[in-house]
Amino acid sequence: VFGDSFLDDPMAKWIAGLDGKSIDDEKKKELQFKVNRNLIGGWANRPILIRQKGIVIGAKTATETSASEANSNTADDKAKKLLTGVISLMPGQYNNDTMLDTITNMIFAGAPPFYGKEAKNYGPHSDKRLESLKVISKRRKELMKDKDYVYIQTIGVLCEYQGKGIGGRLLRASFEAIDSLKVPTYLETESKENEALYQHFGFNTAEVLELEAKGTSTKLPMYLMIRPPK
Repeated sequence: VFGDSFLDDPMAKWIAGLDGKSIDDEKKKELQFKVNRNLIGGWANRPILIRQKGIVIGAKTATETSASEANSNTADDKAKKLLTGVISLMPGQYNNDTMLDTITNMIFAGAPPFYGKEAKNYGPHSDKRLESLKVISKRRKELMKDKDYVYIQTIGVLCEYQGKGIGGRLLRASFEAIDSLKVPTYLETESKENEALYQHFGFNTAEVLELEAKGTSTKLPMYLMIRPPK
């Protein structure tokens, strides 16, 4: 889910730097998927999933079976459930980028593809753009200093199922639990469309950062958002 959900995500695409590459769309999709799976599924969320620094909530959607499958199964088995969306949550006092996280991620997820032999397939500044993200975590800790809160690390929905309300279901399920704790919720997003969506769910924009990396003039806005408890 993490790999597919962010194929068109502005930040994921900004890091990979594939837009200026003279390659076909299928190859771009393959390379972007590889980056997403490594950075989002591995480095960002492995500490939450495997090292139990938070929780992950999933949404499943019923799908139709093929005709051959339908003929071979009972009526009760004809609707399959596909994991179509996930949201990962972490208590604000935890970090997913400690030294131990770095070591275990290197072992099990590996280095991002543009740090190795595949670097030629990606943008020339992908490594610097990735490193520029450190300011996001730093600013979150400054804005939420001495506060108990829940951090939405990631929310993603498979591309084919986006726009069908799955993200909203995941958010509402999360807020039900978070509001019972009487603490705020924090997240970052990188598009005006997402900012408007999260404002609909009660978030306020605390600050807008502009990410930039040495050697490139392309900047990426990041909206830092806080939702007070209801």
